[in-house]
This record gives sequence, C-alpha cells and structure tokens, in this order.
Amino acid sequence: MKTLSKLLTFTVLVMTFSNAYAQKENSGYKNKYNVQRNEYDNISEESGKKNRQDIQENLDADILYDMGKAFASFDEYEDAVECFRSSAEQSNAKAQYELGVCYYEGNGVTQSYDEAAMWFTKSAEQGYSLGQYNLGTCYFYGNGVLQNYEEAVKWFRKSSEQDCEFGLYALGMCYEYGFGVDVDLNKAVKYYNKAANLGSQEAVDALNALDCYPA
Repeated sequence: MKTLSKLLTFTVLVMTFSNAYAQKENSGYKNKYNVQRNEYDNISEESGKKNRQDIQENLDADILYDMGKAFASFDEYEDAVECFRSSAEQSNAKAQYELGVCYYEGNGVTQSYDEAAMWFTKSAEQGYSLGQYNLGTCYFYGNGVLQNYEEAVKWFRKSSEQDCEFGLYALGMCYEYGFGVDVDLNKAVKYYNKAANLGSQEAVDALNALDCYPA
C-alpha cells in the first residue's frame, strides 16, 4: 500500500505539471491563429481537398509545426494532428512530441498509448527534452511500453541534463520515493532545487514538504 500511495502521489503531481505546461505554451500561439488558419485554408482551396499529403507538398516542417500549435491552442485538434503528422514525418522532433501528446490524450485521433510512445521515442532519440520527459513518463506508468522504472529514470535524466524543469522534477520524485533508483533525499533536494529555480511551483512544494526551501 505504501508503494501504491507513492505512485498515486507521483501521478497526480506529474499530470498536474504536464497540463499546466500545455496551457502555458499553447497560449503563446493564439495570436498566430488567424495567419495560420488563412494559410491552411488557402492551401486546402488550391489543392481542392484537406489532407496532409497536399499540405506537406506546400509547407516545410517548421511552418507545419507552428500551424499545428496554433490550431491546438483553439482545440482544433483534427487540423492540428494533420499538421503535426506532416511535420513529424519530416523528422521535426517538436512535432513528433506534439503528435505523441495527441495520441496520449486522444485529441483529434483515437487514443493510443502505443502510438504515443512511438512518437515520443522518435522525438526523444533526436534529443528533444520534452519528448524525453514524456517517454520517461510512459515507462514510469507502463503506457505503450513495458513498465520499467529504470528506463523511466534514464529518460528523465536525459531531459534534466537539458535543464528541463519537468525532467528535473520527475527525477527528484524518483529519488525521493525510490523509483528506479535508491532513495536519496540529498539528490531529490538537488533536483527539486534546480526545477524550482526554473519556475516549478511543484518542486517548491516538494521542497517545503521535506522541510527544505529553494536554494
């Protein structure tokens, strides 16, 4: 029961952290929405139909990624998925991550942890810190891959090495509770402090719960 309690605590905190990130990041794309919407509609009219092959022939990966983010910021997930997929297939690591998120949450596509883990893996292997963090999360929960705490720690660590606050916070949780590593409160505090200094309120709360304060 103690292990289950730890897992539930970790689950709530990581999910809250992830959702807060998505809301913060998507808000920055709303101002781009009208421009991206017009570009998308113009391509659709010229090609005579809306499909990702037509779009892919006209736009490069970075533009497609921006369009996808703009659509996602207004919950137009089917259009977002088309753009993310076209960009992801051009090996854009950020788009691969975003497409993985769509599959993980079932936004604009049929929910599939297997597909999510596949796209997170592609993103992570290209070195994208958020792809690494989410792949670690998949291994932590066993979503789309076999549950493996050691593998989760591996990807959280890779993410943390790029100063990703989410990877740092998750790694701190692993050290605090002993998931995939031996319990080491000194290391937990170390990673929480790094995450807190990057703006993680969750890490600040974790430090306070340990009667520590951000350094």
